[in-house]
Amino acid sequence: MKRISLEFPDEFLKWPDDMRIKGFVDDVRVTVDGVRYRISFYDVDRVRYEAAQCEVGPCYFVRNLVIVPEVTEQCMVEAVEHLFRDGQPPDCLPAPDLGA
Repeated sequence: MKRISLEFPDEFLKWPDDMRIKGFVDDVRVTVDGVRYRISFYDVDRVRYEAAQCEVGPCYFVRNLVIVPEVTEQCMVEAVEHLFRDGQPPDCLPAPDLGA
């Protein structure tokens, strides 16, 4: 079994209901068997909103973006466990040095 941990940003820890309503949380630090990632989680409504705001170009890009049904701790943990169950997802890039 893989060792997985998620470290949520302070904003999410202080106001989880607000973040759920906003539909996104960036900079979740995920560690899987010692390899660290920075992952953004968006719900479908937030993706639609961001796509509609593409006035500066033809696309919207977020590296290591995971779309979840709802931006809650439970949904994010379940998504990470699912994605990393069989190894590193091919499009998920490990983070450079995350510092302290």
